[in-house]
Amino acid sequence: MATEFEGEDLLGEYRPLGGDQLIVTFSNFAKRPPSRPFATSFLASRGISYLAIRARRNEWYHTREFEMLRRKIGYENHGYNRVITYGSSMGGHAALRLAGFFGAERAIAVAPQYSIDRSVMPTETRWPAEAEKVALLSRDDPHSISEGIEKLVIFDPLDTLDAAQAKRALQVPGTVAIKAPLAGHGALQQLKTAGLLSTFLEGLLAPQVDLGAARRLVRQSTKVPTSNYFYNLVWRRWKDTDPAKALALAAQREKANGLPDWKSLYLMAMLAKRAGRPPLARQYCARSLEDIANVKTLSLALNLLQMRESELAEDVLNARVPKVRHKAIENLCRHLVEA
Repeated sequence: MATEFEGEDLLGEYRPLGGDQLIVTFSNFAKRPPSRPFATSFLASRGISYLAIRARRNEWYHTREFEMLRRKIGYENHGYNRVITYGSSMGGHAALRLAGFFGAERAIAVAPQYSIDRSVMPTETRWPAEAEKVALLSRDDPHSISEGIEKLVIFDPLDTLDAAQAKRALQVPGTVAIKAPLAGHGALQQLKTAGLLSTFLEGLLAPQVDLGAARRLVRQSTKVPTSNYFYNLVWRRWKDTDPAKALALAAQREKANGLPDWKSLYLMAMLAKRAGRPPLARQYCARSLEDIANVKTLSLALNLLQMRESELAEDVLNARVPKVRHKAIENLCRHLVEA
């Protein structure tokens, strides 16, 4: 039976499912907080007890409500032998910083922030609206990363901002890196798409972590063609500095593994346009249209379409007739290659 906590800053759900292990999870940043509980489906499916914590606001879990939450939940009465904290991004920050408070022996943090306080991490440019308030809250926060706890940080070393945050976290003794090159900020998504996430997490939750096995799974996930990996391989690294090189690299990837979906084909069209090859851009646009099999997936086009034409992107999202949606993308492709 679940026990819930509802505070001004935090929401918590404690579900004892047996065993001697408790996983404390922290949800990540949400455009409309609070976000959904993190990793609870995976844990419940394996009968692992969990305490899922969510933030009512994107303040990186800088609050004094944790003591109140711990008293209300009362998980300590169940005598767990092992406690692990786990989170991604903003939740990864909390997993590192609050592991000591929850008596954890291990923290698992995916693409975490060491801090978004610009005085601590001046190279951080994300979340500008939240950074100033978080900086004020963090100065009075009694919790910090504990040196005596095993800390696993999973991150993309080629993602400049995530790598800088991870580098700072790795300076704390007891912190170990599991690098996921070209996974971007969504390393878990790459593993999930490759069908390896469950095995990866089971290994990290084991009494003894086999780091070699974990790193092999990450490398194996990059061999599965996904739009996330393709995006980080080609688009983020080379689109502005050398689009011709990006196009050549993408073509090699396409020859070896094919392109995973219409989004990757559309990225190829934009690369071809930037590289000064409009005919090739038209070909990739046409292929992206052919690849769209499910009309519902067109709503996912918003971010890509907004790069070129926000009004057409809105039309695509709002249109209810498939023909209209396809027409909007055709117009966008024409705009792309003729602009």
